[in-house]
Parts: sequence; structure tokens; C-alpha cells
Amino acid sequence: IPVESLQNLYIHYSEIEQTGANLLSILLISKLIICIYFLIKWDKYAKNSPYFVIVVKLFAISLIAYCLLFSINAVAVRIAELFQIVEIVLIPFLYYISKRRIIGKSLITIIGLIYFIFYVNFSGWFSN
Repeated sequence: IPVESLQNLYIHYSEIEQTGANLLSILLISKLIICIYFLIKWDKYAKNSPYFVIVVKLFAISLIAYCLLFSINAVAVRIAELFQIVEIVLIPFLYYISKRRIIGKSLITIIGLIYFIFYVNFSGWFSN
């Protein structure tokens, strides 16, 4: 990295964290599946919402940044979370996954529960 201050930060974070981010976590895999689904069904959703294209691109950038920077966990998480704010808008599009709306509602509920369980376990709120 040509900028000295960024180079010092990179060295500092590399020394602090010996382990990288977990690329095989259930949360990341579920986000990748959601992103791939939206990329496959691009035309279906893009014609109904003008912001869908931007939202999916930002979500894909967040996942790519996380995977590319996984060796420096702190940087990977911060960059990914910067772009993953669009996930708040993207997940409700799954409501339209099927003509039977109960499937969309169930899928959104399951995803919400997975995220909730992951974040509660990660934060350690209920640990002794």
C-alpha cells in the first residue's frame, strides 16, 4: 500500500489479529445465496423498483469486500457493514419470491431469525 499511514494501519491490524474472518459462517453463506438469487432474478425485480439495481450492486460490493479483506477481520467487517446497510431494503424484496405470499413471509421470518440468533450468539448477551 503506497500511503504510509494506511500501511501502518494494515501492519497494526495484521499483528493484532492472527485469525481471519470466517468465510464459511452460516450468515455469510445465507447472504451469498440471497445475493446470487437477486442477481439471477435481476429483471423480475428491476422493472418494479428503480432502486433495486443500486441496492443489489451495493450489497454485492459488501460481500466482495468482506471476502477480499477477510485476512484483516476488523477492516473486512467495517467495510462490509458500510455497504450492507442496503440489506434493510433488499431483504423485503423476498416477499415477492412467489405468488403465494405466505412463502415470502416465511422466508423473511426465517432469515430474520437466523440473523437474530447469530448476533445474539456473537454479542454474548446471554452468556454466563
